[in-house]
Amino acid sequence: MWKATVALSALLALSAQAETAKIVGIGASSCNRFNREIRETPALQRDYFAWAQGFMSGALIRAPEGVDAGLDLTPPSFPLEEQVEFLRTFCAKNQDQDFMDAARALYRHLRKLSTLGSDFQRVSVAYPLGTLEGATGMRSKSV
Repeated sequence: MWKATVALSALLALSAQAETAKIVGIGASSCNRFNREIRETPALQRDYFAWAQGFMSGALIRAPEGVDAGLDLTPPSFPLEEQVEFLRTFCAKNQDQDFMDAARALYRHLRKLSTLGSDFQRVSVAYPLGTLEGATGMRSKSV
């Protein structure tokens, strides 16, 4: 019995470790680093924003069925340039946080702006979740 308990405990510990997501890529930076890098090389904003779009797309795909269904990550009411400004403003005000936190805040903001039908019940779920030259190549895709 004791061996079974130890084995089960070890299995649960490994399972919990497997669920921990490691954030990678340029967006794994701190807001302080983001602020410094875009000040030194403004073109890096595009790279950071592309990472944020991928992060938000991943969160949308991983959302449970019915949660954020129909959420538009590029709504006409909040164009890409304004989304980049949102990220810059967030990081300027929250230099001790991570850029990922800025991307999560942007996702929550887009959720608020969503024009989903009034029948849709929003569910709060915690999951791992200037100008942009060339941004015209970024398009949303319905899944």
